[in-house]
Amino acid sequence: MFFYSADFRTAVVISMEGLRGKNRIESFTRVADEIVKSISHFSSVEGILYLGGLTRGFVDKYSDLDMMVLFNNDDPFAKGFLESLSAQHEDRSGLAIDIETYFLDEYLDREWPEYLRWDLSNAVYAFDRQGEVQHRVQRKLHLDDEAWKRKLAHPLVYLSWYCCPTAEYIPSMVDLWQDRGHHLSVQYSVSYCVELLIQAIYWLNRSYLPAPKWRLFYIRNLRWKPDDIESLLEEALLVKEISDTDARRRIDVVSKINDEICHHADEVFGLDRDTIRKLYIEEVYGRTG
Repeated sequence: MFFYSADFRTAVVISMEGLRGKNRIESFTRVADEIVKSISHFSSVEGILYLGGLTRGFVDKYSDLDMMVLFNNDDPFAKGFLESLSAQHEDRSGLAIDIETYFLDEYLDREWPEYLRWDLSNAVYAFDRQGEVQHRVQRKLHLDDEAWKRKLAHPLVYLSWYCCPTAEYIPSMVDLWQDRGHHLSVQYSVSYCVELLIQAIYWLNRSYLPAPKWRLFYIRNLRWKPDDIESLLEEALLVKEISDTDARRRIDVVSKINDEICHHADEVFGLDRDTIRKLYIEEVYGRTG
C-alpha cells in the first residue's frame, strides 16, 4: 500500500512564515519518492517513513533528507542495495541523505526519547506494505490523559518553586538567589523557567517535545497557546542586564504565561494546585494505591 508524500503534505498544517532561504522541498521530495519506488519492491521492506523537512514541507541548504526504512526480516541484500542507492542519489543530487534502517519488531520494543516520539508523531508514511506500520507506531506513541497529566505535573511544580510560588509568603528560587546576591543565578533561574513553560505548553496540547532547536519555532503550530506567546517569550528571553530589576521584569512575563497555562491545565485536565502536587509526589516517591 503506497502513500506518497505529496498526498499527505496538503493535510499537514505547519506555518513556515518568517523563515528565510530558498525552499528546496521539490528536489528533496523527488529524490525521496524515487528511493521509495526502488526499495519498496523488496518484500522485506515493511514501511518507509519521511521525517524532518520532508514532513514540514520546508528544507534549505542546511537540511538533510531524512527517512526511515523498517524491515520485517534481516535482509542484507536489500540493505546493501539501499546503501548503494542512497550514495548514488547523493552524488547525483548533491543532497545529504540520512536513511535509518531498523527491524520493525525490535524498533517497536525500544525506549523512544521525547524528541523521537515527536518526530514519529509527525512522520509521513510514504510506504506501508500491510497498512500496519502506522497503526503499530501510533499505538506505541499513544498516551492517555492520565499520562499527560503526570508529565505536566513536573514543569508546573518546578515553575512554582523557581519563579511562580503559589502564595506570596513562599520564597521562590529566584528570591533565594537574590538574597544571596548572585545575580547571574537569578537570571539563569528565570531562563530555566522559560524552558519549563515551553514544555508545559506542548504537553497541554498532548504533543511530545521536538528537538530543542525547533521548540520555539513549532510552538506557533500548536492548537492552544497563551495569547501573543511569541512576543511574550521574546520578552521573557531578553536579558538586558544582570540585575534584580531586569530579572523582575522577566519574572513578571513568566508569571503571566504561567497563569494562562495553569488556568488552561485546570480547564482541560482538572489540574488544580493540589492535584498537581499530588501527581508530582506520586511520580517522585512512587505511585500510591
